[in-house]
Amino acid sequence: MQRRSLNFLYFEGVERKLEIVTYPHFGPLTRLFKAVFQELKVPEERIVAPSVPNKRTLELGSEHSPEWMCTPFKLSLGSLIESLEKGANHVFQIGGIGTCRASCYGPVQRVIIEILVLVLNFQTLIIIYL
Repeated sequence: MQRRSLNFLYFEGVERKLEIVTYPHFGPLTRLFKAVFQELKVPEERIVAPSVPNKRTLELGSEHSPEWMCTPFKLSLGSLIESLEKGANHVFQIGGIGTCRASCYGPVQRVIIEILVLVLNFQTLIIIYL
């Protein structure tokens, strides 16, 4: 995988890279991410939808994950890496508070992605379970 450094300067009259957003493949929640972007009226050409996880997805996620993390975490991380390879430069992820490790997916994946120098802007939507 090729490492890349992203610099975004937003000055009027200066050509800038388009923000291309992605999100992890997260089972049925994948549809939720898509619906959020449709509701926000993000143009489809600025969204890199994750592909259905496969063997490579799991291998990528496992290679860069802590060994104690669960398989869904590794699949989620692998799908993010694949989407970033396809040109995405912003990540949208969920997080929250709860007993499942899914509550730490966003922060942990953010650190991993930043170490890989793949993305500059990583957004975590915090969901609190009551």
